[in-house]
Amino acid sequence: MSKVLTPLTYEELLNEIEAFIKRFYPNYERLESDSFSVLIEAFAYKIALLEQRRVNSIKSLLLQYAKGGDLDNFCQNQGIERLDGAYPYANYSFSIKAPFKQDVVLPKGLELGDESGEHRAFLKNSLTLKAGELSVDGVVEYFKKQKFAKIKCENLLTPLTFSLQIKAQGSFADGGEVESDEAFRERYLLSLHSHTTAGSQKAYIFHAKSADSRIDDVAVFTSEDSPGIVEVVIHSDEGVDELMLERVREILNSDNVRPLTDRVLVSESENKVINIEADIFLFDLKDAANIAASYETLFKKRKFKIGEDLPLSEIIKNLHVGGVYKVVLKNPREDVLADKENIKIQELALSYKEYSSLGVQVLEDEL
Repeated sequence: MSKVLTPLTYEELLNEIEAFIKRFYPNYERLESDSFSVLIEAFAYKIALLEQRRVNSIKSLLLQYAKGGDLDNFCQNQGIERLDGAYPYANYSFSIKAPFKQDVVLPKGLELGDESGEHRAFLKNSLTLKAGELSVDGVVEYFKKQKFAKIKCENLLTPLTFSLQIKAQGSFADGGEVESDEAFRERYLLSLHSHTTAGSQKAYIFHAKSADSRIDDVAVFTSEDSPGIVEVVIHSDEGVDELMLERVREILNSDNVRPLTDRVLVSESENKVINIEADIFLFDLKDAANIAASYETLFKKRKFKIGEDLPLSEIIKNLHVGGVYKVVLKNPREDVLADKENIKIQELALSYKEYSSLGVQVLEDEL
């Protein structure tokens, strides 16, 4: 770590203060019973606190260490703002008791409320109730940006010239929370590539991630066989919905992002589900439970990026943890390749056996 980021410790400061005093009083020796000793120690503690405050102030100006509001201020220098989340939404039905003779438009932003009057929701896009029809369905967004809201806003607050019945088809879901420091920091680094006029890969990734805070991964693909076609594939741990795709298409096809010669296609990555089956030979069968728990972290909880492969050698390496004598991998039998997919490990079918020079003892229950 840089010296400027390393604060002086209390002991170092105490020694420095004693050395400074001895320049004027060479015979001075600090004793615990000395009344001045308390003042010297208090002074050293005070300087140590100021030292740490100085280091923290410097770190707040560095991208690697900045957090919260400090990170917001740093990124604002490039005009990059933290994503404040996405509105959860739900499908709603709007109906009338008797059909009209002409089309009727329900305007975008039609305001709805719940029974308590504390919650609001708004119609995302205008809807047209066709002549002769009694109902039409549309998307309604909750008024706060959060992951979900178990609320139903079925009371009309916008004045209309006719009676309208409103029915929620479910609670509000698929929203997004405020962008985390880690995600914001990564997106800032990508933003340095966003000013290119040639449509670079990282520029597309930056703009796609800026479209919706729920997006966890973006990959960009091109082909020499189809010049000008840019395929942007997105992934979200919470699932990709049509609204997310729509937001990405809108920002990537805007005039100030997409080069004139590019045609941008946006799609969701598919999960490539695999199962891992193996015989695990242990030095001591008593370690099976602990080893099985470590495999959960190494495999089941692992998140793969779009297009990230899983070679057989890596599987065997991760299975060969401390306490394991040998691994016999039964499935998969070849490297798992992901083109535009996300690998997802669904099941670990592992048999634990104890190795000994006299033979092999098989664990009765697979963990």
